[in-house]
Amino acid sequence: RWWLGQCISGRIGMLWQVKVVFKSSKLIPTMALGLLVLRRTYTSLEYVAASMLCAGIAIFTLVDSKVSPRFSVVGVLLLLGAVFGDATTVNLQERLLRQLRNSKEQMMFASNLMAAVWVLLLIA
Repeated sequence: RWWLGQCISGRIGMLWQVKVVFKSSKLIPTMALGLLVLRRTYTSLEYVAASMLCAGIAIFTLVDSKVSPRFSVVGVLLLLGAVFGDATTVNLQERLLRQLRNSKEQMMFASNLMAAVWVLLLIA
């Protein structure tokens, strides 16, 4: 399980600034999955805000690649997986809250329990 150690230790060949920007861009896939999973609609202002965030990330990445090109395919794939996982979790939690009418506390307990199970499976 070398990749788990790489993720935890931060040695996936990415600058920490790039990691932060990738994780901050969770809004874009969250909105896309919200359209598909929840059939949610967004205002024009929300689309403009998401577009500006995407442009900012692109500019940041281009500037960073010219200054110090430290990108690895594994690092990018792990970051994309983390962002997609976060976006999926948010939308599925909202869908379950609507369908099952559980309290937010019950949802948090179930989410944390599932996360603990996944972590135990990954490190076992």
